[in-house]
Amino acid sequence: MIRQRVSGIEAPLGRGSDEFLRKALARSLQVRIEAIVDLAVVRRSLDARKGRREPVWTFVLDVGLATRPRRIPKEVRLGPVPERKPRVAPAARPFKGMSAVVVGTGPAGLFAALALAEGGASLTVLEQGPCLEERVVAVRDLWRSGTLSPDANVQFGEGGAGTFSDGKLTTRIKDPLAREVLELFVEAGAPETILETAHPHLGTDGVRAVVRRLRERVEGLGARFIFKEALVEIRRSTRGWLIETASGQVLEAPLAFLAAGHSARPLFRRLLALGVPFRPKGFAVGVRVEHPQEWVDARQYGAAAGHPDLPAAEYFLTYKDRPTGRGVYSFCMCPGGVIVNSASEPERLVTNGMSMSHRASGRANAGIVVTVAPEDFGGEPEGGIAFQEGLERKGYEWGGGGYFAPAQSLQGFLEGRPDETQPRTTFRPGTRPVNLRGFFPPWVEEPLLRAFRHFDEKVPGFIERGVLLAPETRTSGPLQLCRAGDGSAEGFPGLYLAGEGAGWSGGIVSSAVDALRCVEALARSIS
Repeated sequence: MIRQRVSGIEAPLGRGSDEFLRKALARSLQVRIEAIVDLAVVRRSLDARKGRREPVWTFVLDVGLATRPRRIPKEVRLGPVPERKPRVAPAARPFKGMSAVVVGTGPAGLFAALALAEGGASLTVLEQGPCLEERVVAVRDLWRSGTLSPDANVQFGEGGAGTFSDGKLTTRIKDPLAREVLELFVEAGAPETILETAHPHLGTDGVRAVVRRLRERVEGLGARFIFKEALVEIRRSTRGWLIETASGQVLEAPLAFLAAGHSARPLFRRLLALGVPFRPKGFAVGVRVEHPQEWVDARQYGAAAGHPDLPAAEYFLTYKDRPTGRGVYSFCMCPGGVIVNSASEPERLVTNGMSMSHRASGRANAGIVVTVAPEDFGGEPEGGIAFQEGLERKGYEWGGGGYFAPAQSLQGFLEGRPDETQPRTTFRPGTRPVNLRGFFPPWVEEPLLRAFRHFDEKVPGFIERGVLLAPETRTSGPLQLCRAGDGSAEGFPGLYLAGEGAGWSGGIVSSAVDALRCVEALARSIS
């Protein structure tokens, strides 16, 4: 049998069944349909480019053929099927007899804990927020009544920030471990379609289900989870690292894995005071923009909008601002989602986006953000944190308190005038109509203004139908850990930082991969 990876097979909307793909493949390669011994979908993506009369689904397939193809059309590509090694738990158990503490239960924390526990470590997992069920109640209180719990919100609690997001599983990294992470998600109950979809997502409901099962899996390996326990002190000890919690518990272990996310600002200030080496890192700040989903569908799909085989449409927009050299781009676009109140600190406001798996809210939102470089905040590691905090404090003040968000129509923002009526948004507990001109420093505001005009040229109606909320500040962390060869903090053996808080990842999958690579580097160093 001849095994081949085939790219370029297309299917009209509503026609992507296994039977259709077999017939299309047989027709393209001029082989009998019986010669297709087996067929598996590797990747399924939507091609909705403007040059097409209507969108089509395109496929990458792994096939087994009993005979060689008689022809290969120019639009179809054949190649060998890459070898895949099945995932197995570390047989050598390199951490047997060792103890470790993992701080944080986002994707980096959960996957670090899984890899360490599989490797034989005696493991304790700390989470400053509550378990998922209690966290959902606390977030609901913030959204309904403006009551913030600093330890139980969109940023903190079991599952990390990704638990209240669109649950995107796309990543720009090419690491083969990204596939392994997706497979582990499937083992934890995620739909198998995430293995073949070009832009997989779970939605916040799907992420929650996976988080519960991953925790159960780690607990089944002997790990102990302690919720509602914030780290308040970390220092060296004769046994490695001593960690003190808010309730007075003291844990000591040779290995400490900190996967607290980029919103754990008090922790990073403690680490900086301890001398842990960080370099300042660029990030981006801006606004959340909301549009009717029906309008986005019509702009992206044209006459095919509304077809039952089409998902809620997304957009990806970029702009290079020539006067300043800054990039402006859409971030974390949430089709069929809502803008969520992501505040995690008293009297500071943060916006972000979230979707359920069905993406059926009828509204679409995205961050539109401007790049910020280290020199913009003095080039010092702590300067980026202070810059973000300043914008979040201003957001709370301009929203009038109570964790309301300042809001304005995009048209009003461009014209520099307040709105006559309050714009409709999905943000809770509510918004306050303001004129957002002057909210950002000129080097952020002016590129935003020019970018919005550019986006409206590309997608007519972007300005007319859009509503802005401010601020969007936590696109990524402003620090990056300086790492030693074994993945630990440089000069601090046994201390590991993984995920977005370490500045080495951005998103659910890349954070999980970063944690796995850290544990892998540790295993190599002690083998």
